[in-house]
Amino acid sequence: MNLIPILFIFLPFLSGIIIFVFHNKILNYMALIIQFCLAAMLFFYYPLVDIGKTHQIVLGGWPAHIGITLANDKISLAFITLGIMMWSICLIYDWNYRKTDASFLFFLLLLEGIFFGIIQSRDLYTLFLFIEISTILSTVLVAYKKDGFSLRAALYYLLFNSVSMILFLLGAFMLYNLAGTLNIDLIAERTAGLRNHFSFHLSIIFILTAAGVKSAFFPVYNWLPKAHGAAPASISALLSGLLVKSGVYVFFRINQTFQLTDYYLFFLIIGFITALSGVLFAISQKDIKQILAFHSVSQVGLIIMGLSYLDTEYYYGGLIHLINHAFFKALLFLGAGVIINKYNERNVTQIRGVLAHCPAVSTLMIIAMLSITGVPFLNGYIGKSLIAYGLTDKGVFSFLIYIVNIGTATSFIKMSQIFFGKQKRSEGRDFHNVFAMSILAFLCMFFGIFYVNIFSFLFELDLSYITLFQLEKWILYFAVLFLGYLSNLHFVQKESAFLNQLRHFNLSFESTNILFISFISILLLWQMYVH
Repeated sequence: MNLIPILFIFLPFLSGIIIFVFHNKILNYMALIIQFCLAAMLFFYYPLVDIGKTHQIVLGGWPAHIGITLANDKISLAFITLGIMMWSICLIYDWNYRKTDASFLFFLLLLEGIFFGIIQSRDLYTLFLFIEISTILSTVLVAYKKDGFSLRAALYYLLFNSVSMILFLLGAFMLYNLAGTLNIDLIAERTAGLRNHFSFHLSIIFILTAAGVKSAFFPVYNWLPKAHGAAPASISALLSGLLVKSGVYVFFRINQTFQLTDYYLFFLIIGFITALSGVLFAISQKDIKQILAFHSVSQVGLIIMGLSYLDTEYYYGGLIHLINHAFFKALLFLGAGVIINKYNERNVTQIRGVLAHCPAVSTLMIIAMLSITGVPFLNGYIGKSLIAYGLTDKGVFSFLIYIVNIGTATSFIKMSQIFFGKQKRSEGRDFHNVFAMSILAFLCMFFGIFYVNIFSFLFELDLSYITLFQLEKWILYFAVLFLGYLSNLHFVQKESAFLNQLRHFNLSFESTNILFISFISILLLWQMYVH
């Protein structure tokens, strides 16, 4: 049992090395086989970890306060399950194009092992190393097309995330100075009497800021649209579906471990601003991948709103939406990849006739669009409903979440114009693409219908009070769609000066770093205010 957490990390890592070293077409199938091996290990390991308990190992037989610590509970295992599913789907999607590309498979499998390392790490230095390695590997995959646009986006991604991780390391060293250990659980235990100490809060602020950059919080998300726009479709799906979520996962774990009640309202506000600004930028875009990239920002904002308060069970809404978002957003990115390849065009105002020429891809993308807008019977509805329940006693925020939902509906009504009309496109076989997308569409429906059983099994959470046939919810959903339609008709299609400015708005690297420093300063001012 103690070997399984280690194998989650090293099996993808070692199989990637073997594929890269031997460059053999037959050995390349290890990339798929290893996913079955990981799934089999998870199947036997999952029942051994009890609800509410943690399986923890310290490598090398060292004491916990100085050793490399890996730990799993039901939440981390849910993310490992999600990781195996997403990597398998992306491999299937890209298999026709990448099955002979040993280098691509090598980097992809290394990134999978590193992602599992992030999820399982329980000491800050090991967590830092895994996040840094994941940043480097993601940079390589973003730049994989090797054109000027992708290289610039990858360099921007690398530099900005590296700056944030310097702060993470500094925060870790400050906590080590206070607690004498880098083990997260022991730090929480040993600093229980230092929660009013300035050094403690400064170190936590540094770590939360780094997690905010990785998660694409406002105002430090400028790197994300650039990276999504440049990366291959499968990598965009992984970036949006999982790798951005690794920062959210770190944010959640730090918040959960240290019970940072002073920051709950702050991150609720930041979550809303992130969600609203992301959706406004998405509405203004014409590039299909940029639209989806800014919606990743917006959905991260909703997730942070859900996770901001950990004193009630409603924070599970953020976790559930995080999981569900991986399915429908990956489905959208993979569909966008097929469309771009067939039409050799990214501008949604220039793409027409997708429904007639690619009915299967269109149908699957429409399922994802309905899911992200929160229709009952699809998985996006569950997390959004639980987040809305959690915000009922948070004043104006219970209303503001619907403003974000209207913006989301507006954006996807605008994007849906690609399905209509007539336009020639290139031919090509896309069986692997459609098959991979079909799995994601099935998961969107499966998690949207059987959510009570699924999340009772995963988290022992009772969601039976969220109903699919409640008339009020259907009326509210269609009202959101109608307002989105009116917004698109009278605001978006008229190409207002405001939207045009947003579309061409771009921050330099220097300006982004100023915002980065400003975010830290605002967090410090917030901490001084609450005390």
